[in-house]
Amino acid sequence: MAVNIFKNDTNSKFLPIVSALIVFLASISLAIVFLSSRALNSWKYTIESSLSIQVMPEYDAKNPESEKVARAQKLKEFLEKDVMVKSVKIISKNTMNELMKPWLHKDFKTKYAIFPEVLEVKTFKNLPKEDFETLENAISKQDKNTKVYRHEDWVKKAGLITRIFNNLAYIILGISLVAMFGVISYSTKTSMLIQIRIVRLLNIMGAKDNFIAKIFAMSTAKLCLIGGIFGTLIAFPVLFFIIYVAQNSNSSLFALLDLAPANWVVVGCLPFACFLIAAISSYRTVMKTLRKGPKI
Repeated sequence: MAVNIFKNDTNSKFLPIVSALIVFLASISLAIVFLSSRALNSWKYTIESSLSIQVMPEYDAKNPESEKVARAQKLKEFLEKDVMVKSVKIISKNTMNELMKPWLHKDFKTKYAIFPEVLEVKTFKNLPKEDFETLENAISKQDKNTKVYRHEDWVKKAGLITRIFNNLAYIILGISLVAMFGVISYSTKTSMLIQIRIVRLLNIMGAKDNFIAKIFAMSTAKLCLIGGIFGTLIAFPVLFFIIYVAQNSNSSLFALLDLAPANWVVVGCLPFACFLIAAISSYRTVMKTLRKGPKI
């Protein structure tokens, strides 16, 4: 009976299409929340407790490249003696050239360029503002022509951007949920009008309101489940593509974007959430309509 009641109903085509679209949007939005949260945690783990120091070239020197390298080595030895510093590493020239390539013209000859010498510094813990300023002043006294960057500041900026994306994703999820309830309510009322003869016949036969409501609820839920599965099947390749592009980009930060197996499972369960929402919403709509009386 649950299958026949929607046999000549336009909702048999309308509901799967709309639910597929809603589940697709919800899948992408939920995945964005998971991706941004995991990426931010990875960035914190990778970047926190670290600094970057640029030893700027002195172009008026006889040999700016050799002079810069010597100053960087001297600064490295100085920092290795500091109690707050865990390790110091000088980024090689080849690595610097590769890092700079995306930002320079394709015909630019990086081997002839004199870039700042960069030191990657790891500290034993996240330095409070006072300790950071103390270390910064010590570095400045050792070599005035340097710039110190605290990676924690970059994480804070990334966290702000992440929260903005998360809020947008939550808004889309909320709109999707409201839209789902609205669509189910509207389509259920439409189906009841289309199937008015069957409803009246069931009333004459003595069927209770909750029995009729269950028929509509299960029929609606099945249609939404079918649409939801299609929506997820479309969303998964899109998510795989987004993650693939991010991980193969030149950005070391975007390369950390990934979804945990549990995240994929949660996104994959959205069609079943759609099934439950459709069943509950449709059941309540039918019961509310039948209780208004007189019977339709």
